[in-house]
Amino acid sequence: MSEENIYLSVIIPCYNCATTISDTIFSICNQSMAVHLEIICIDDCSSDNTLEVLEKLKSAVKSLSVFKTECRSGRPSIPRNIGIDKSNGEIIMFMDADDLLPIDYLEKCLNHVTDRQFVGSLKHTFYSIAPRLDFYKDHNAQSFIVPRAVLYSKNMFSMSGLLVSKANLNKVRFINSYLEDWRLLTQLYGNNIRGLLFLSPRIFYRSHENSISPKKKSQQIKRVSLALNDMHDSISSIFLFVGYFFFGALKIILEKNRMFFKPNRTTRLNDD
Repeated sequence: MSEENIYLSVIIPCYNCATTISDTIFSICNQSMAVHLEIICIDDCSSDNTLEVLEKLKSAVKSLSVFKTECRSGRPSIPRNIGIDKSNGEIIMFMDADDLLPIDYLEKCLNHVTDRQFVGSLKHTFYSIAPRLDFYKDHNAQSFIVPRAVLYSKNMFSMSGLLVSKANLNKVRFINSYLEDWRLLTQLYGNNIRGLLFLSPRIFYRSHENSISPKKKSQQIKRVSLALNDMHDSISSIFLFVGYFFFGALKIILEKNRMFFKPNRTTRLNDD
């Protein structure tokens, strides 16, 4: 299948993102790989002028469609599910409304999506100043298959930039609860669909105070414990909870390590 024949639907939940959503959308539109593209933004009853910004963007971005939830859901789950239902693409990519896509992200990652494999990346965190979108252009792609035991212990994937066949999403949906992205990925693994994690390139993740992620580590750990108990039996949950800290430390090391930006190889770890 040629690049132009790949039909990609990008789903972006939007809430009070008037100052960032334009940059996010243009980082998707200006990719080095040409695809048949649709961008679906779902406004979750924003209290700022996000909806107005989106409507104005439609004149410049012909592939953009805008929808609105009936009432504020408070999490990205419901907007993402709406986007899945509205999408027409054979492959779906999720993005958050304040993150950015490296210019060669689709070129290096999209063709790895199959009926048995989704694709995502680590985070490249930035704060007030965004990196150059061609930051990874001269870097070789590197990736590995995340084993089931790792994914069940710790979500290694950024939800922004996650690429998955729509056929696989017909079997699962986001649960409107904390850690909804991790819960979805465990459902995919439960259907024997594995994840290919890219060390390079990686998504540009904007860190700011308005994030819905818990600010206190204790709150996050409590949520992880509750989620593990929801998804697994009590004995497995204990071992996976220990793994959460081990693989969490590994993820931090991977995201901080710059050695992955040079060698030309793809690393694959065997799944159990």
